[in-house]
Amino acid sequence: IILLLIYKFSYLTYVWLPSLVLILYLYFEKKNFTFIKSKGAEYFDSFETTEKWKVINGEPRIDSNNGQPPPSLVLQMASRENNKFHAGMNTFLLFEPLGEFRNGIIDCDILITSGLVNVVFRGDIQNNFVESSWYMARFDTRGTDSDISFLIKLPKESWRHIARSGKTAPVNVWIKMRIEIINNHFKLFLNNDPNPLAEIKDNTLGSGKIGLFNELGEIFVDNFRIIEGK
Repeated sequence: IILLLIYKFSYLTYVWLPSLVLILYLYFEKKNFTFIKSKGAEYFDSFETTEKWKVINGEPRIDSNNGQPPPSLVLQMASRENNKFHAGMNTFLLFEPLGEFRNGIIDCDILITSGLVNVVFRGDIQNNFVESSWYMARFDTRGTDSDISFLIKLPKESWRHIARSGKTAPVNVWIKMRIEIINNHFKLFLNNDPNPLAEIKDNTLGSGKIGLFNELGEIFVDNFRIIEGK
């Protein structure tokens, strides 16, 4: 009898209990995660150098004293001679290792001293601003009519908002920016909040490049990661 009780207790402990815990975990946490079918490709940059990035506009630099941990990439205000693609964009970079991006997750650590930062995705970047197109996720600190949002830039047009949060990004503190892109459905998250601050469905642009740019102020970027989905 004692051996039978030990056997039943062991079976319950090592077989049923873990299964029950897993079922309960998935039930209560399912709304907090987006499951993306991965192609297995993951890209990461901790910004020891800028060699993974093509400079379209401006003057990026590496800061060896700031980061999560240091170093980090600095998107800074551009001088006139290096501000030829678009005067309002300052430092604009494209991620070189990945050619065409359609679906997946983009996340990074950012510190905004002032102004705003944009993460570009599905970009078709031509030799000039006018003919180029892209989506971008924006973290903006300025308030009033400026917020955390999604925008689109089409050929022969300037960019415009397609989804707005009404909330501004924190200043002078490291935060996590996360973008989930699945076909026509885009979500933008701050830190570990499971609820997106901005969300939109849009079919205008299919695939393209990933990039970064600042319009105002200095922006520090670190731990830039892309998980490519199908």
